[in-house]
Amino acid sequence: MGAKRPASKSRARKRPPPRAKVRRSAAPAKKVSRAREEATARQQLAATAEILKVISESPTDAQPVFKKILAAAVRLCHAAEGAVFRFDGNLIHLAGTHNWSRKALKTRVPLFPRPPNPDVITDQVILSADVVRLADGLNSPHESQRAMAVAGGWRRMLGVPMLREGASIGAIVLAWPEPGKTPDQQVKLLQTFADQAVIAIENVRLFNETREALERQTATAEVLQVISSSVADTAPVFEKIIQSCQRLFRSGHAGIALIGDDGLMHLTQGIDTMNSADERIRTVARRIQAEFPRPVRDSIQGYAIHKRKVLHYADVQHGADVPKGLRRSTELAGNHSVLFAPMLWEDKGIGAMQVVRNPPEPFTDKDISLLKTFADQAVIAIQNARLFNETREALERQTATAEILRVISGSPTDVQPVFAAIAQTAHRLFNRTVALQIVRDGALHIGALAGFSAEGIEKARSVYPMALKTSNRAVRAMREGKVLERTDVQAPGTPSVVVEIARASGFRSIVTVPLLRGEELLGQLSLNSEVVSPRLDEKQRDLLTTFADQA
Repeated sequence: MGAKRPASKSRARKRPPPRAKVRRSAAPAKKVSRAREEATARQQLAATAEILKVISESPTDAQPVFKKILAAAVRLCHAAEGAVFRFDGNLIHLAGTHNWSRKALKTRVPLFPRPPNPDVITDQVILSADVVRLADGLNSPHESQRAMAVAGGWRRMLGVPMLREGASIGAIVLAWPEPGKTPDQQVKLLQTFADQAVIAIENVRLFNETREALERQTATAEVLQVISSSVADTAPVFEKIIQSCQRLFRSGHAGIALIGDDGLMHLTQGIDTMNSADERIRTVARRIQAEFPRPVRDSIQGYAIHKRKVLHYADVQHGADVPKGLRRSTELAGNHSVLFAPMLWEDKGIGAMQVVRNPPEPFTDKDISLLKTFADQAVIAIQNARLFNETREALERQTATAEILRVISGSPTDVQPVFAAIAQTAHRLFNRTVALQIVRDGALHIGALAGFSAEGIEKARSVYPMALKTSNRAVRAMREGKVLERTDVQAPGTPSVVVEIARASGFRSIVTVPLLRGEELLGQLSLNSEVVSPRLDEKQRDLLTTFADQA
């Protein structure tokens, strides 16, 4: 008995309470999980940056981009294989593969190009222009899909469309040998890769169109040179086109009219015309400019877009088929001949070019063909600038999120550097003042500020901490994860808490994104402006939400 009692005490000392054991193992597990997530995020950002680099280095061929995308997608999603498909509106083409077996290459490659088959996941993605997830190909209701799964050894599959202006131009498909649910993170990552594939396709298409135009029309070489040296800005291209039109068409007036974001037609005339030493030319140009912007349907340029062809009026004053509104222009500019060439992008009208001859002299077929070429080049310049700026913005946003992730990884015990990095980055990208507020003790406290003047900082500090009224409509909306945006806080219907903050801080417009952990409101990230500001687009809202998630 006496020998057994000490042994019992020894065993009791060696067995810690279960709760203490859990407490010691939980913290390392969370750190490992967080480290794994950060490592995955860094890998994904590195992959997208590498793909953007390949895009910039391969403007004439999308295949290197497809190859890089498939390798990254298969690796980061831990898939067995993947493929890229192109769709020309009638047939599906195999554009690239990764990890396909020799047997698959031998048996499946010859099947393309082929018409769409709605029973197969690739074709479902393209026809629906939407993501398709297949948990188990062997359980597909379609016999052809089950047969392909058996032949390829697939179970789980994921397909993401490649979209241009909302229409499918292809798809990226990944496959796994085991069945299961596809995580949302893999879907989002593959969608990012699909967007980059579209950029590559668009780059190649625009490059080829430019090269073909150069081969057909040597007279447009100067314009192409300006396009190549001004990919981010259309203004120099437009000015060179207008100057070329005035010289080649012996025209006293040329212009480019574009449909703006406001839905109205806006006119750009040559700098030389607007500032001409000839008072008559200068007066006419300025009086014409005063007619714009104007509704598209009330403009002759809009009529050219509607007709989808070049409009030629050889004698505006006396011609039988001249619209009344155009004929009235002779009261201002005198009798003249005029051409209007519609500017179309994927069969959508975006504007029109115009060339005037005064005194009137009919334009030839060669003149009409050349103006159409100039109009096409203006469209290419617009799309080049759009794609360049979109790619640059995407890279800037990816770089910004990567920088914040680095701050997060370098400051695991102090959130203040992270808050400051998020506020400064948001200020730089959105060009608005930024306030990051955190909830503590039932009130909003300042976490970080960026872009404020010294006076603005003092004003902000006088407002906070601010009691958080849980019954407020805006607070309830934030708890539901909604982005609150007011382009003008003085407009009717603005929540009282937003009006209170804006009035106290001197803001006129505000965008607020909640910081949530589950349903718990941890704070908010706000973009502010002293003037009425336009609404954020979808990409901007997504980026702001990403910053909130990082906070």
